[in-house]
Amino acid sequence: MILVIIFITIAAVIIETPYLIRKNYKKELLTFAVLLIVGDTLFIMKSLNKEIGNPFDYLSMFYKWFTNLLLKLFKF
Repeated sequence: MILVIIFITIAAVIIETPYLIRKNYKKELLTFAVLLIVGDTLFIMKSLNKEIGNPFDYLSMFYKWFTNLLLKLFKF
């Protein structure tokens, strides 16, 4: 299953990348690369039965840290 995803990823890169480079779409190329890498990584982790964290947990950890920082700065 992982090999199929790798081949599909390579095919997508071969098809899409030359067009984006030819048209000088640098931001779109970067966005394409980042989303492709993140998506493939998540899919491979899922197919290997690895635990994928809930994004809300990371967001709440950040807000808790940020709230504590603001409370210390303003001494509430």
